[in-house]
Amino acid sequence: MIPSFKLNQKIKRIPKNSDNDDNTFDVTSKRIYVGTFIPGSSKFLFVNLQDEQLQFQGINLDINFKIPQLAKFGADSDGNYYLGGGIQQGKASENFYLLLFNQRSLNRLSPMSAPRAKHAMKYIKKLKSFIVVGGISDLESFKPQKSSEIYNISSNTWSPSA
Repeated sequence: MIPSFKLNQKIKRIPKNSDNDDNTFDVTSKRIYVGTFIPGSSKFLFVNLQDEQLQFQGINLDINFKIPQLAKFGADSDGNYYLGGGIQQGKASENFYLLLFNQRSLNRLSPMSAPRAKHAMKYIKKLKSFIVVGGISDLESFKPQKSSEIYNISSNTWSPSA
């Protein structure tokens, strides 16, 4: 059972056309949840923004693995959550997933071209894509991953970024 607790402050929506980056909520956002994956577990914690009490809630995902350590996640402007990379079975992973909230599961998407852990991942609203940059590819030597790539949501494909 995942405990529920209250937030002490209200979440504010950012006015349209503000100078904030693409990960903020603007008045046109379709997101109704703010959430996070819990590494080493199969849990996703979230706050329903339509709930006046703004309490954290949790779901146990129906997956046969644990959320990887050092993975990154992000949400698109439609409120879909994605999870990429991290450490799985002692190695950096190229796996990339979409959270299927109502089914309480993760849908495996096209993998990244390179395994990554401790990388950066950012949603680019204008491109409707995610960019992943850097990270480590080898846990033994902590060899840096010097490449970057872009995930196109509509085509489920990765391409190198310039």
